[in-house]
Amino acid sequence: MTAEEFKLDEQQWKALCMIEEECKLDSSYIRKFYKIYCTIDNDESGSVSIGEFMAHFDVYPTDFGRRVFSIMDADLSGQLDFVEFIGSVFNYCSYDSRQLLKYAFDLFDNDESGILDLEEV
Repeated sequence: MTAEEFKLDEQQWKALCMIEEECKLDSSYIRKFYKIYCTIDNDESGSVSIGEFMAHFDVYPTDFGRRVFSIMDADLSGQLDFVEFIGSVFNYCSYDSRQLLKYAFDLFDNDESGILDLEEV
């Protein structure tokens, strides 16, 4: 694997290598998800916008959908780079039931207060 293969800058490459090592991901797994990522990146910009994300999954942009996207968008750039994408997918797929419950809670806790207000439910 090389940074050029995934069109990553040095910082993103280091982050991907860290994810690969810490999560014990096989490079073939990473390549498969890169192919999926590229199908979502319609304009081939190297990042996925919320519009591309919603269009790929054929869903109408809602507050809930924007919240899901924002949780994946670790740097809050409004775009998902490949490192954010694979990190989010791996985390979600490897969560146990307790972690999935926390993830679901966080999706609704828009103000990140740790408490669900009536407006958030």
